[in-house]
Amino acid sequence: MDLPKEYEYARDHVRSIDWSKTLNIQTIKSQRSPPSSDPTIPFFETVIRYLGGLISAYELSNDKLMLERAEDLADWLLPAFGTDLGFPIPRYKIGSQYVGRVCLAEMGSLLLEFTRLSQITQKPQYFFYVQRITDHLDSDQWSSEDRIGSLFPTIIHPDNPTDLWGYYTFGGMADSYYEYLIKQYQLLGLQSPQYSKMYTSILKSAKENLKKTFQLEPTNQTQTSTTPKIITILGDRSGGKDSNLVNSLDHLTCFSGAMIGLGARLLDNIEDLDLAVSYTDSCVWAYESTKTGLGPERMIVFDDEDGAEYWEPVKHEGEVYRRLIKENGPPGSIILDSKYAGRPETIESVLYMWRITGDKVWQDRGWRMFTSWVEGCLTEFGFADIVDVNHLPYQRSDKQESYVLAETLKYYYLLFDDPHSISLDDYVFNTEAHPFKLGNRKALRNYDLKEYKDEEIGKGSVLQVWAGLVYEDLDEQEKEIYREVFGV
Repeated sequence: MDLPKEYEYARDHVRSIDWSKTLNIQTIKSQRSPPSSDPTIPFFETVIRYLGGLISAYELSNDKLMLERAEDLADWLLPAFGTDLGFPIPRYKIGSQYVGRVCLAEMGSLLLEFTRLSQITQKPQYFFYVQRITDHLDSDQWSSEDRIGSLFPTIIHPDNPTDLWGYYTFGGMADSYYEYLIKQYQLLGLQSPQYSKMYTSILKSAKENLKKTFQLEPTNQTQTSTTPKIITILGDRSGGKDSNLVNSLDHLTCFSGAMIGLGARLLDNIEDLDLAVSYTDSCVWAYESTKTGLGPERMIVFDDEDGAEYWEPVKHEGEVYRRLIKENGPPGSIILDSKYAGRPETIESVLYMWRITGDKVWQDRGWRMFTSWVEGCLTEFGFADIVDVNHLPYQRSDKQESYVLAETLKYYYLLFDDPHSISLDDYVFNTEAHPFKLGNRKALRNYDLKEYKDEEIGKGSVLQVWAGLVYEDLDEQEKEIYREVFGV
């Protein structure tokens, strides 16, 4: 994006971070002095955001500081893998060896970051730890009468493999495990059949057990076309084989269009590409069917006509902001969670469909999504959440998640950028949209950076330094700065 000044601001922060110091975010704005330390960190979030972001920053800038800080962090994280089976501790606390029940996505979504770090540094230990997890998940000890094909539920117990519970879904708490299988296959140069086999088997189970297609007939008397509308969902099951499929269309699951499309491209499977297109179309339809043009967190599609409710095209001040279902009424459905949280999954799949198929309809639909987002959510200081996607005027909440800039805005930017910029043939995205280079590494650009003193690395960020001070020991001027830093 050619923002060298902003990059240098971020670089100052990266240079100063002391990985050994952690803060409890809940106490930063309290009256306590100083904010309390938190003995644990969320391992998964730290890997996909911090480690992934640093590796990607190095890939794009060729700034050796980013690689140095990535190695520092990775070495600090490695002891978390020191459990009996090698599954890292979800809330990492040095000295703890107990894992217990864990979230599938958190255990299976470490592959890209540690593998790419091994490739860049030529240090095999990073890859070893995450490959050991894959080998364990790929073993036959996860047998259970209730298990649905090759799918895993959202909660697994490494020490007791038959203890499987939670939802079978491509959505939250499972999503990035499945995503990383096909992406790891790509990162390893399409040379590891283990990952393509695991991905293919899982997708087959999902198509047999989670996929459902609805053919919707036109209902509006003014409609002239009789062409049915096809809606595809990848729902979830709350139990094992005998559980009923919930016909859910979840925003978190909508990344699947990108995953399935990428897999179809890499494995040359036209049928899977058709599924990717159909599912992405359904996720975009969820946006186009609301009054705000923004997609809800979760909606359910009815099986029968008895529960059907149909919406008409929505207009604002006489201007049609988005092309709704003009020829076919939407199916009977109910929105279970009407919030819009600026999530990236649908636009991620739209980007992949544009890059893979070259059909400009995806740019058109993505642009309508973007204008709805800007109109409804953009404020002076960022992008707010929307409380109810079917309520006008907009009900904004004073909140912006970190993924809004890291993922959502990035995918929109790339949708309209040169397709050769961060090409899907040259890069693979981690689950936080940080691009890693495939094959021989060549930086996107080399920034002309000012000189930094190496001894300043890791001395602590502004927040870390001030958090280590005792408020009562400060003079009045320092206390004023302290209050400004922590907002107290």
